[in-house]
Amino acid sequence: MQRPGLLLLLVTFLAAQLCQAQKTKVGFDKTADFSQFKTYTWMKQEKPPVYPVFAMHVKSCVDAELTKAGLKPVEEHGDLLLVYAGGVGYGLNAQAATPILPTYSGAPPAIDATMWSGATGPELGSTRMVPEGELQLELVDVNTNKVVWQGSVREKFDLERKQEALELSRKAIAKLFKDFPPGKK
Repeated sequence: MQRPGLLLLLVTFLAAQLCQAQKTKVGFDKTADFSQFKTYTWMKQEKPPVYPVFAMHVKSCVDAELTKAGLKPVEEHGDLLLVYAGGVGYGLNAQAATPILPTYSGAPPAIDATMWSGATGPELGSTRMVPEGELQLELVDVNTNKVVWQGSVREKFDLERKQEALELSRKAIAKLFKDFPPGKK
């Protein structure tokens, strides 16, 4: 009689662990023509990352995925502006604030909610609360000043186990960009 109870406990524990695994959300503008985008520029952050080596690793993983998708990183004036927030150790603090974007119009990027597909849509504003262990990315079309793609991934990291954290972050980012660009055949 104890075996079924133990088995049920084990199954419940494994299910809870799986629920806490990498969680990704992606949304995009259904009207955007992603074939027109060839380059992207990372938005410059006002504050340095808490863990600079880990931040460089995440950046290189994102660059690798976007390069596989046919985009080229450029220092400035890319077709897309890559806005990012979050990371290990950021918690819910000002580090996660979305600065005013350096767009040509000077206004924050817009979103046409009727054209949005996927996740709940971007959360634009002066402050974005980013939970610890979450990376949020937005691609903004600099010509229209509209968010065309948004994704977030959440993963628990133990920075004491550096190699495992680096591998988990690489897998999480690959999962986030698995179907990028939207509409590819």
